[in-house]
Amino acid sequence: MKPLTIKITTLTPLWTGGVKMTTDRLHETGIIGSLRWWYEVIVRGLGGKACDPTADGCKFNKEGFEKAKREGKDEQEALDAAKLCDVCRVFGATGWQRRFRVEVVDTNLVKDELKGQFKADRSYVDARGKRQTPKWYFKGPGLIGDLTVRLIPSALGFDIKMMAGLVKLVAAWGTLGARAHLGFGVLRLSAPQPMRPLLDHFRLLVGPHTYPSLPSLSSLRNLFLARIQVDTNRFQETLNLIYDLRRCFASNKNLCHFVMGTTRGQRLLASKIKVSRPYDQEGKKVIRVWGWIPENLNFGASQDDVLKIIHGHTQAKYTLGVWREFGSGLDASGKVRDSTGKVYTDPYEFLCSLVV
Repeated sequence: MKPLTIKITTLTPLWTGGVKMTTDRLHETGIIGSLRWWYEVIVRGLGGKACDPTADGCKFNKEGFEKAKREGKDEQEALDAAKLCDVCRVFGATGWQRRFRVEVVDTNLVKDELKGQFKADRSYVDARGKRQTPKWYFKGPGLIGDLTVRLIPSALGFDIKMMAGLVKLVAAWGTLGARAHLGFGVLRLSAPQPMRPLLDHFRLLVGPHTYPSLPSLSSLRNLFLARIQVDTNRFQETLNLIYDLRRCFASNKNLCHFVMGTTRGQRLLASKIKVSRPYDQEGKKVIRVWGWIPENLNFGASQDDVLKIIHGHTQAKYTLGVWREFGSGLDASGKVRDSTGKVYTDPYEFLCSLVV
């Protein structure tokens, strides 16, 4: 297939890393890493095969692959023999090349002005009785503007339209690049992308696999996706929401650290909750709130308890535009939290419902 070109506009700054922990330029590896993360989320949720990202991952068994080919097996059967999971078959592994390439072919990006220390419009009294204001520090700004990305198939028969559909799905609900928990990476595509190749591809990956030994990993089954309306586009609105959500779990320190993240002491836990900066959408100021809460928590609260708290806060303090959630529970009034009013129990059907 021919390469596909996608034109993108940043709605919040884009961060893909660089020298000295600053974004010196747009790094394709940051884009690929985000796409792999979302691909894994969908595969795990559908019961497909995904290797453990905390371990070494898959290693291509060339001998098994070549033996299967000699026996007349098709490529998928040969890849089974090569011990490659569904994710590594697309994104590559030791001895096996990624099935596509990403090239940034044109950019009109400038550095965002956001740099230095920022404070929320909140304060609290610490254990010593002193009033403190939570602070966030940005060593360097992200990039804002327009860019053009080319998706290039690097293997015969690979449907690059599927990957374009994945970019569209991420742009609709999530973020691209790093530091999503601090508001980076919300994008808008300049033209629609066909989504049928994406859905057809993932339909073939529906399977029986579960991941009980990796309960904290993100999955389509434990993902929630929300958008709220706000009255201002000040970055402090993002910091206020992050702080307020953290306070919602303040009575349970271990749960708070697990859900909202921590860098205290020897512990380093990434936040499970991502909160975008305000951006304009159809004439409204919007913040994207999304993340994942594992089904089995060990902190005296259930997945439903945590989601009910997050949903309740965003519903009470803001105009909640949309809330999507697999296997949705009920809100405080007894209504289904999912904005469709439906409780999805089939992950593939839930994936289809997210296609916009």
